[in-house]
Amino acid sequence: MADKKLTAVYSSDLIRAMETARQVAEPHGIEVKEVPALREIHFGQWEGLTYKEIIKDDEETITRWWKNPLETQIPGGEGLSELQARIIPALKEIISRHKGEKVAVICHGGTIRTLISSILHMDLNKYWKIRQDNASLNILDFTDWENGILVSLNDCSHLPDNH
Repeated sequence: MADKKLTAVYSSDLIRAMETARQVAEPHGIEVKEVPALREIHFGQWEGLTYKEIIKDDEETITRWWKNPLETQIPGGEGLSELQARIIPALKEIISRHKGEKVAVICHGGTIRTLISSILHMDLNKYWKIRQDNASLNILDFTDWENGILVSLNDCSHLPDNH
């Protein structure tokens, strides 16, 4: 992203996103703006567990989550509709502040899937059909929220071949 003319860098306030955001912002000499609303979905009782640990303790709910994430509430956590209600206003605010500018928004796989699903008016139950590798690049073009266009999805060409 060093060769792009970025005017702002926004990030989830979680450490892993902020570390990436600082690396993106540094060549542009700009400060990262922390946006807690861009955090990953809150996984409640599943937070910090591996898939194997979750399936061992709660196979029924995790199976429903994979089939119908929009209709499945994570125990003690956040639902996709709650995630969507949290992140959409944050992105709309960023878009309205930076019309015609190039901005980087660093966040998380679930957050990105939800944003892209919303922009494309996709059923959030199809959320898993959007692949998001770590450190991938997605390019979205906005004249305004209603006219968002997905330009590039899950681009990993900037990463080493062994990614």
